[in-house]
Parts: sequence; C-alpha cells; structure tokens
Amino acid sequence: MGYPKHYVGRYGWLAKWLEKQGFKVYPMEMFCKSVQVETKLTKEQMDWRLKTGRFAHKYQYLYGNVDVVAWKDGKLWAFEVKNKGDKVKTALLQTKNYAECFDYSCIVADDLKELTKYRAEFRALGVGTYHWFKGEACLLDAPKLQMPDEVMYKKLYQRFLRNTGMVKKENPFNKSLRSLFPEYSEAEIKKIDESQKSLSQFFTVNP
Repeated sequence: MGYPKHYVGRYGWLAKWLEKQGFKVYPMEMFCKSVQVETKLTKEQMDWRLKTGRFAHKYQYLYGNVDVVAWKDGKLWAFEVKNKGDKVKTALLQTKNYAECFDYSCIVADDLKELTKYRAEFRALGVGTYHWFKGEACLLDAPKLQMPDEVMYKKLYQRFLRNTGMVKKENPFNKSLRSLFPEYSEAEIKKIDESQKSLSQFFTVNP
C-alpha cells in the first residue's frame, strides 16, 4: 500500500466535527497494520491470474488504513467511516484490528438500519458506534478503553505527534551535536543551536 492520502470530501466532514468536539485530528489517513484475509477467487479466476502473472495469492492484506485518527486527553482514537452503500459488516474486522493499535476504536455509519444489525457485535468488541445524522455524529454506544500493542502504539503515537506539529521534529544540527557530545545537556545543545555556531569550532587542530 502507498502512503495514506490526504483527506478528501469523504472524511473531511468527520474531521471537522471532531475538531469542534475538542479533538486534535491527524491530517491524513493513518496506516497501522494490515489484517490477513483470504482471497475469495474461483478456480477459473485463480488460473487466469496465474496465467497472466497477476496477483494470485491465497491471502492478501487489508484493513490497515484508518479513515480518521484523532487525539484527545492523551488518548488516540481510530474512526472507521461507512457511507451509505458501504458494507458495515466489514468494519467488524477493521475496528477489531484498530483496537489492537489505538486506545479507542469506533465506527461512524450513515445507514442506521445497517449499523443496528451489527451493533451488539461492535459492543462486544468494545467498539464505539456513531450514527451520522444531519451533520452530527450521534453516539449510540461509547467505546471501551482498549489495551493496544505497546510497540505499535508507541510508533503510532509518535507519528501522530510529529505530523500534527504537537512535537517539533528535531533539528539535524542538534542531532549531530547529541551524537558527537553525549555529555552535553539539552540546555547546552539548545543554546548552541540558537547562537548558530558551527561544528568546526568544537574541534582543535594541532599545529
């Protein structure tokens, strides 16, 4: 999969609504991890793909792109969006996957009737359910706090902070100083950076 695309009209409305609720919203879809699902192809389709050199594996990896990721009160939220005509059932596996990577996992669906069919299953997973109605995400079931994988969570949290400007990226000059002079404190490195000194003056050339 390529790098997640920036928001288009499909998800922008949810991002704007979340910002009104006090959330800090990630500026694009966020990739977490993929789920292995079986490729449902007939024998004829599989034979044709093998013959033409196209994708013909028994399994493929899906559900790694989270539609909208947001932060509030130190917690990361993952939202799966299902517009009218989308299959709400597929969100069961998607949101279950997100629950392994984020603090809260949720689905926002246009079709209340379709969402209601699977509401109990989402609730059993601790997934929050929202019905999008007249420009508002109406809460049906609040999400439960999950226990995400620590390694994956840390990676996603740091990515969120970097790409939303909540934590500035480290100046390459500072990084060089830190590796060359590990005994320097953060305050000393910051002072050097602010005074625009070059690395050359930290070396003494013997005559």
